[in-house]
Amino acid sequence: MLLTKPKQYTFQIIGLLALLFYGNQSLAKEFKITNDSEAYKAIDSIKDKINDLKLADCLDISESLLQYGLNRKKPFFIAQAYNSIGICYEEMRDLKNAETYYIKALEVAKNTTDYRLLNFIYSNLANLYFYHEIDKNKAIQNYETAYKYALITKDSIDIVYSKIGLVQAYFDADKINIGYKHLQEVAPYVTSLNDTEFYILFYSLKASYYKELKNYSLAEENYAKLVTYLEKIESDYQKSYSVDIYHEMYEFYRDNNQNELALKYLERHDEVEDDLANKEKNRQIKIFGSPVEARLSNLKMQKIETDKKLQEIQLQKSNLINKIIIILIVCMLVIIIIISIYSLLTKKINKDLKIANEALQLSMVEAESANQAKSKFIATITHELRTPLYGVIGITNILANEYQDLKESQHLKSLEFSAKYLLQLVNDVLIMSKIDDTEIKLNTEIFNVEQELNTIVNSLQLIAQNTKNVLTFNPIHPIPKLIESDKIRLSQIIINLISNSLKFTKEGNVSLEVKQLHQNNNLFLEFKVKDNGIGIPKALHDKVFDKFVQIERKEDDYQGTGLGLTIVKKLVHLFKGIISLESEEGVGTCVTFVIPFTIATDDFVAKKPVLFTNFSQKNYKVLVIEDNKINQVVTRKILESNAMECVILDDGFQAIELLKTKSFDVILMDINMPKINGIETTKILRSNGITTPVIAVTAFEKNQIGEDIYAIGFNDIIIKPFNSHDLFDKISQYNK
Repeated sequence: MLLTKPKQYTFQIIGLLALLFYGNQSLAKEFKITNDSEAYKAIDSIKDKINDLKLADCLDISESLLQYGLNRKKPFFIAQAYNSIGICYEEMRDLKNAETYYIKALEVAKNTTDYRLLNFIYSNLANLYFYHEIDKNKAIQNYETAYKYALITKDSIDIVYSKIGLVQAYFDADKINIGYKHLQEVAPYVTSLNDTEFYILFYSLKASYYKELKNYSLAEENYAKLVTYLEKIESDYQKSYSVDIYHEMYEFYRDNNQNELALKYLERHDEVEDDLANKEKNRQIKIFGSPVEARLSNLKMQKIETDKKLQEIQLQKSNLINKIIIILIVCMLVIIIIISIYSLLTKKINKDLKIANEALQLSMVEAESANQAKSKFIATITHELRTPLYGVIGITNILANEYQDLKESQHLKSLEFSAKYLLQLVNDVLIMSKIDDTEIKLNTEIFNVEQELNTIVNSLQLIAQNTKNVLTFNPIHPIPKLIESDKIRLSQIIINLISNSLKFTKEGNVSLEVKQLHQNNNLFLEFKVKDNGIGIPKALHDKVFDKFVQIERKEDDYQGTGLGLTIVKKLVHLFKGIISLESEEGVGTCVTFVIPFTIATDDFVAKKPVLFTNFSQKNYKVLVIEDNKINQVVTRKILESNAMECVILDDGFQAIELLKTKSFDVILMDINMPKINGIETTKILRSNGITTPVIAVTAFEKNQIGEDIYAIGFNDIIIKPFNSHDLFDKISQYNK
């Protein structure tokens, strides 16, 4: 849409003229302002310099006004100075600096109550964004703010200028209806002022509005009114409006096939444009050297601002230093008094501290020794317990595989289950001994919950028989067939609770009950372990889940470590469940825990990957270096049952000699062996150029080995006792 924006003319001036003009500009005088009267005169002088395009003089006077305003702390003069500097930069087309100084002027002017000054600055900033096509939205925002302040001052001229600018900005943003609403509101002010420039702006915008609506009769009516006022134009500034208006009228009459009128207004457009172009050349010559002066002036103003800030900072520092000195003097006096009072006590305190420090050092040494001994004990007991458990679990599997009639034996299942449970219990006890509140992560798997609970109850029947108790399992149907959860940890909770009930019940009844709960669209399993044993006194209800707490203990009756219920509580919380206890002395106990779960489907189980379907098709040659005879038997059975060739050696020296003449697909290396351990053996093998994959097979945890096994030359590690599938997976991983 065509708007009445003044054209911006720019021309290149030859170097000689620029040099001559720069010489004249550089002779600008330095102005001094000593009072408010001179400051107001400086403001009037600045207006004259801007009208005459003597921008260097304008900047010099503005500098003096700024210096005066900063020194006297007068925001009005500071804002006026920044505003005039912004105008100078806009005249020189340095729009970035113009915006910077307009914004500075606003920041200062907001500290005054001069609303007309605020109107001027907001209008200047809006004109900058609009006429130079920088930001339409910012132009509208600033015109609206300028108009707000114009209404406060009730100055009709300010109101018209702000309102006309707002109309132009809305028209330019294609919001013509909003713009026309503002145009109607400004009409009474234009009529009352009876000013040629305002009539030109008003009727040109009105004609543009009707032209955009394709109401050509009303558009032509307003163009006709415009012609009357265009003939009265005298100033170059107003002529800049007429250039665009004549061109718009030319296009209007041309499009309406009124060629004679179209040609008339095209000629008028060309005449005015040529006249303004010549004057623009002179204008450019006048301001050509100003940018150079402006850069120097900008540096001066920055120095003025910086010096003022430094003065303020220096004054603040001076006041702060004085306060600090006073505070220090007072503090020193207080310190001297305190030192005098406690000087006699200092020697005694130092002596006590020395004694305490010596005791502390001794305690630290003892604590470190105890900690090292504890760590060594944990590492040793872990190895010594896991090694025979590997044999128990392995032989159980061998019996099940070699004697098919025993495979479904409940006793064998109980043996296998108990061994696995014992392994898990050993791990938990040792972890809790080493680190308090150790985090244990759940391992999710799919299993038949009712079948698993039956297995647990059956495996504990022997204990029930020994204590002459009746142990029953009571599932309250419906309960899900398959769930997705941590089977081992759930079993550990239930075994601990049932074992605890059997321990404190003689010739009584112990039952496990399970049922499904629904709550807030979530599924839960509720487990209850009930007994009619000795019960727990109310005073001990809050303590039974603490570590190492024993409710009753006889000298001839071993009742465990006191960790069972502590582990139960931690595991229930790990499941994000809750646990509670109801008990009455002489009546019995009921422990209830509730955990969330996910139902699994038969289809889902069927889709689980089957490991090692074709594993036996490759005849792997495996070298096993293991000193424990039972573990040798177990490992051989595991490997040979999967069609692998197996050679077993008792120590590392034998392996070093054998590998000089024979090769294998993989080496299973025990870590803890007599004569030479697995770490040293592997180092020697690697130094001899043996590249066969070596898998460490150990009952130690990785962090207990003490060395980086991968840097030594091991390819992987597996902890005893292990799942045979895990072993096969690692072997196949290095022999693809």
